[in-house]
Amino acid sequence: MPTSYPDIALERALDEAIHRLGPSAGSEQIEREALRLLGAPSPSATHAASSYRMSTGTPPIRHVSVSAARCASRRPSTQRARLYDLLRRMALQAAGVDSDLPPTDGGLHLHVRDTSLLLVGHPPSMLDVLADVFAHILRDTPTSWIHGPFLDLALEENAPFLDRLSDLIPAHPALCPILQAGTLENGWSEWILDGMAWAIATALERGSKGQVIVSVNDCDRRAWGHRVHMDTVVVHGMNNADLAPLPVNWMGVSSADLSIHPMSPPIREIDTVRMLQRGSTPDILGQLMRSELKDALHRGIRKQVLLVLP
Repeated sequence: MPTSYPDIALERALDEAIHRLGPSAGSEQIEREALRLLGAPSPSATHAASSYRMSTGTPPIRHVSVSAARCASRRPSTQRARLYDLLRRMALQAAGVDSDLPPTDGGLHLHVRDTSLLLVGHPPSMLDVLADVFAHILRDTPTSWIHGPFLDLALEENAPFLDRLSDLIPAHPALCPILQAGTLENGWSEWILDGMAWAIATALERGSKGQVIVSVNDCDRRAWGHRVHMDTVVVHGMNNADLAPLPVNWMGVSSADLSIHPMSPPIREIDTVRMLQRGSTPDILGQLMRSELKDALHRGIRKQVLLVLP
């Protein structure tokens, strides 16, 4: 396994993987599940130039980052259809089902960017529509994990979406929404932060399982830590061999025709992983997010915290 993860995060992820899979699971199964819980099996951004090795026998995982910007429409039905068609085509192609690429048996992780553009001019219920489309993609394609949608709650105009968070988070256990808590320019609103904590606590109380990322100084156009144009599709395939350091000009991306390029940036490691406890109150979760993110917010540093609902 990669050695750049904090030990405590690895221990918690491994414990949770064993709990989910049961005592009969093999070591390879446990490792794959732990990596999935960590959300990004890779070196951290500060070790992006370092080589590392995946454990022998771990199947390759293909990571694809694609923009949903071209799906935007004032008509909800049109927007929904476009998004489903795009993501389905992208997922099948990236998984090797509908292309000349070799199939991947280690899973496909789909990162969906620019989802903020799909919410502009639509009621808060559009967030449920996005979650439903993602759930269908998880059902209809070999996709094993979806990173998105991105919800920028640092902007007051997005405050109405707070009422939908308690339904978005448990929409599917393999769906990982990103909640932007604040930025250096906008700060964060305490009541919005409390609303986020309430929604996560509600999902826990309902017994929901899944993941959610809370971030500061983030944006909806990043592919693993790097800003990319909305027309680019970035693909990264993990494998069992040593990964050589990637050049600074890593931009192995495709144009709008969705052709796949094998080279891409290393996937950015989540800064902090927190396994939540059942019964955690909104106050406890609010304090957790403040302690993890406040310093980075005021220093203008991008930071993400992956919260795992066991």
